[in-house]
Amino acid sequence: MKFVNIKQFAEMKKCSRENIYNAERKREITIDRTSGFPVVYLTEENLNWKPKEKGRPRKKILDIS
Repeated sequence: MKFVNIKQFAEMKKCSRENIYNAERKREITIDRTSGFPVVYLTEENLNWKPKEKGRPRKKILDIS
Protein backbone atom coordinates (compact mmCIF):
# COMPACT_ATOMS: atom_id res chain seq x y z
CA MET A 1 0.00 0.00 0.00
CA LYS A 2 1.42 3.38 -0.98
CA PHE A 3 1.56 6.27 1.44
CA VAL A 4 2.81 9.87 1.63
CA ASN A 5 3.50 12.26 4.46
CA ILE A 6 1.24 15.18 5.32
CA LYS A 7 3.27 17.76 3.39
CA GLN A 8 3.23 15.70 0.18
CA PHE A 9 -0.49 15.00 0.48
CA ALA A 10 -1.17 18.73 0.95
CA GLU A 11 0.85 19.49 -2.18
CA MET A 12 -1.13 16.87 -4.11
CA LYS A 13 -4.44 18.41 -3.07
CA LYS A 14 -3.19 22.02 -3.38
CA CYS A 15 -4.14 22.98 0.16
CA SER A 16 -2.41 23.60 3.47
CA ARG A 17 -1.34 21.03 6.04
CA GLU A 18 -3.82 22.60 8.43
CA ASN A 19 -6.66 21.62 6.08
CA ILE A 20 -5.41 18.02 6.11
CA TYR A 21 -5.35 17.87 9.91
CA ASN A 22 -8.80 19.48 10.12
CA ALA A 23 -10.21 16.95 7.66
CA GLU A 24 -8.76 14.13 9.75
CA ARG A 25 -10.32 15.58 12.88
CA LYS A 26 -13.70 15.66 11.09
CA ARG A 27 -13.10 12.04 9.96
CA GLU A 28 -13.15 12.91 6.26
CA ILE A 29 -9.73 11.28 5.69
CA THR A 30 -7.66 8.86 7.74
CA ILE A 31 -4.11 9.48 8.95
CA ASP A 32 -1.99 6.67 10.37
CA ARG A 33 0.23 7.71 13.29
CA THR A 34 1.56 4.29 14.34
CA SER A 35 4.78 4.47 12.29
CA GLY A 36 6.28 7.30 14.35
CA PHE A 37 5.23 10.12 12.04
CA PRO A 38 1.84 10.77 10.47
CA VAL A 39 1.30 9.26 7.01
CA VAL A 40 -1.67 9.28 4.68
CA TYR A 41 -2.34 6.02 2.84
CA LEU A 42 -3.41 6.56 -0.75
CA THR A 43 -6.72 4.77 -0.47
CA GLU A 44 -9.81 5.42 -2.58
CA GLU A 45 -11.41 7.46 0.22
CA ASN A 46 -8.35 9.66 0.76
CA LEU A 47 -7.73 10.23 -2.97
CA ASN A 48 -11.35 11.25 -3.59
CA TRP A 49 -11.31 13.83 -0.79
CA LYS A 50 -11.50 17.45 -1.97
CA PRO A 51 -10.53 20.36 0.29
CA LYS A 52 -13.30 22.78 1.13
CA GLU A 53 -12.75 26.45 0.47
CA LYS A 54 -12.77 28.70 3.50
CA GLY A 55 -13.97 32.25 3.78
CA ARG A 56 -16.49 34.26 1.86
CA PRO A 57 -17.17 33.44 -1.77
CA ARG A 58 -15.61 35.73 -4.34
CA LYS A 59 -17.73 38.29 -6.11
CA LYS A 60 -18.78 37.10 -9.52
CA ILE A 61 -18.75 39.68 -12.27
CA LEU A 62 -21.87 39.49 -14.40
CA ASP A 63 -21.28 40.07 -18.08
CA ILE A 64 -24.47 41.61 -19.44
CA SER A 65 -24.05 42.20 -23.15
